[in-house]
Amino acid sequence: MISQTFTFKAKDNIDIFVYNWIPKGSIKGIVQIAHGVGEHAGRYEGFAKDLSKSGYMVYANDHRGHGETANTPVQLTYLGDNGWNLMIEDSWRLTEIIRKENPHIPVFFFGHSMGSFLLRQYLYEYPNRIDGAIVAGTGIYEKLLINAGILIAKRLINRGGEKKRSYYINRMIFKNFNTKIDRPKTNFDWLSRDDKAVQEFIDDPFCGVPCTNNFFYEFLCGLREVHRTENVERIPKNTSLFIISGDKDPIGHWGSDIPSLARQYSKIGIKDVEYKLYKDARHELINELNREEVIGDITTWMNSRNSLP
Repeated sequence: MISQTFTFKAKDNIDIFVYNWIPKGSIKGIVQIAHGVGEHAGRYEGFAKDLSKSGYMVYANDHRGHGETANTPVQLTYLGDNGWNLMIEDSWRLTEIIRKENPHIPVFFFGHSMGSFLLRQYLYEYPNRIDGAIVAGTGIYEKLLINAGILIAKRLINRGGEKKRSYYINRMIFKNFNTKIDRPKTNFDWLSRDDKAVQEFIDDPFCGVPCTNNFFYEFLCGLREVHRTENVERIPKNTSLFIISGDKDPIGHWGSDIPSLARQYSKIGIKDVEYKLYKDARHELINELNREEVIGDITTWMNSRNSLP
């Protein structure tokens, strides 16, 4: 596998940092990745290496406020004004770069955690730009809860500013994520059963940083839009969707949200909707003990919807 990086200019002229992993043989498809909150795209190199063995090239950008795009520690999880919508537009710009550089090659989009919600909005904001969507580590949230979070984030911004880190909301959101794990060793055991993967996350300076007031406000406003029925109904009915989650993932309410989300998409007329729950798996499926099974399922799903041999 060949690894390279580049940057492109966003709508507001910031530089978006991108990883590009290229298989040494022929390319049968492309996977664009949207990573989660408080992490970065560099963590997906192992995933890209496995995909490259099946002929898939991978592009993954560090979102604004994350990784190399953030540039400095103080910028981590700071999205800026209208940052959520700009983040989605950044993803679209990357898709257009991919399409221009690789015409006639199918493009699949893998969105994890925060990236899964980004992908769910991308599908109706930028319809028919990809050949399939893999929605990983996602969930469904009540309107009342989202609106309460927006109100709290707005008040915290008024008190402490946008770049102040919100330890209060961080505790409120994440404090119960380990509750169903017997004798957790760290605050991040909910990510994976693989102790090594969890420790690597903890040791990574780009990971696990408490989020800013600005991030929570922007993200929760975006989450509200993602859940609006009228927006969901805008998703093209020819979209191919594969929704995956661990049945011990707190983001998806320990598996209960995933069948409901699949039913919602089917109900609006999307015919190609599949989902799979992985027994005992937690949040980061591609860093789980059964990662080979997960990546194999993703590859098989893409192959069955790939126009190239």
